[in-house]
Amino acid sequence: MAHILLVGNATLDWIDSVDHYPAEDAEIRAHSRQARCGGNALNSAIALTRLGHQCGWSGTLADDAAADQIRQQLQQQAIAAVAVTTHPNAATPVSHILLSCANGSRTIIHYRDLPEYRASAFRSALTARHWDWIHFEGRDNVPELQQMIAQLKRLPQPPRCSLELEKSRPDIEQLLPQVDLLLCARHYAEQHGYPSASALLQALRLQLPAPHPLLVCGWGSGGATALDPNHSTPYQRPAQPPPQLVDTLAAGDTFNAAIIDQLLRQQPLTRALDFAITLAGRKCAHHGIRW
Repeated sequence: MAHILLVGNATLDWIDSVDHYPAEDAEIRAHSRQARCGGNALNSAIALTRLGHQCGWSGTLADDAAADQIRQQLQQQAIAAVAVTTHPNAATPVSHILLSCANGSRTIIHYRDLPEYRASAFRSALTARHWDWIHFEGRDNVPELQQMIAQLKRLPQPPRCSLELEKSRPDIEQLLPQVDLLLCARHYAEQHGYPSASALLQALRLQLPAPHPLLVCGWGSGGATALDPNHSTPYQRPAQPPPQLVDTLAAGDTFNAAIIDQLLRQQPLTRALDFAITLAGRKCAHHGIRW
């Protein structure tokens, strides 16, 4: 068991299950609705907790009813709220999600009116306990993230750290050489003009100073690819979807959590990718983060 801190967004997700995605201007009935915690970092924290680790989450919340629900679910999931910043005149991020029972796809409408997390608050999170791993969700607070990583590196025994690149963010590339693991998403690769996960990772390998971080890129239904700094050839694995897709929401966050879990268990990157692909596929057969 490891102690892992995840830094990033937390949302309240309202999930409506519908038979199929509606046409524009249509009216359909949802046959179920549930509210649960969301946000990339928090979803990965839930997955890592279920893999047997003790997790903390650091980020920002508003002082509203939605934040109260998130705090309650954090307690239920045994995830510690560590140095969380509360903003009284803001709104907790809320996602309204249509989950299609026809193919398991999800369509997300996200609303956010909340400042990003600051490095001054992270300083308290960093000293709250000894962390074995710290994971950062790459968001628009790049200067603050830069300071957070610098604080981490100044520790006598700094933990390993990872950075998720889901979308392109201004100046986020300056953070890439400073972490041990980069977890890239298909959306990030395509925003930068790369047609495949392998193309992105090969480009990063050439651009980053040696030794570069461990590189992983998930491509959804196209599988995933990993590249170790000691090898020049990427390792590719196809997706492993279940016989019936039920819920793809948080599959990528589960994938990221599984990579971190396996690296903490001293597994090679190829083994970590195999496990992550399998776990993400198993998750898609269930509602919520379970397998």
